[in-house]
Amino acid sequence: MNQGWIPEIGCVKHELKKFNFVFTLDQKEWHTVESLELNYIADLLEMAQFKEKCDTIFDIGCGVGNVLEMALDHGYRNAMGIEIRTEPYTIANSNSKLEVYNEDARSYILPDKQMHVYMFDPFSNEILDNFLQNNIENMRKNKSMLIYANAFSGHHLVTAYGMKSFY
Repeated sequence: MNQGWIPEIGCVKHELKKFNFVFTLDQKEWHTVESLELNYIADLLEMAQFKEKCDTIFDIGCGVGNVLEMALDHGYRNAMGIEIRTEPYTIANSNSKLEVYNEDARSYILPDKQMHVYMFDPFSNEILDNFLQNNIENMRKNKSMLIYANAFSGHHLVTAYGMKSFY
């Protein structure tokens, strides 16, 4: 399946601007926060903490852990993530401040607690759907927030999952 393809909906309009999204998942509605500055991940973390203070951030596709380290400087006390590629995982895992796992997002189950879940245009819609199908009920129950930077699949999440902008 190609990036940008939405089952039963069609192809994402690639001419649309990319936005940063912060998604909150609650039992009544889903929201997005959009930021026009793609390079300011710190701003996204600050907006997320302002919207709903949280101790834990979980980075899906955390690479070497740069965003997790940045999150520790923005009020998060627990920085967790998964990375499927061995080399970046090894680097991130060597940082004693981070809790990182060498896992595939398609089958990963998030811890059963409130957290801010961070993604940077991480993977195809097919993998994103697998991840959400495995974790969406847990995220709703715990009122977790999804922070989505460089949101290639933002249109997919808005269309397929009914998220709404609040900023």
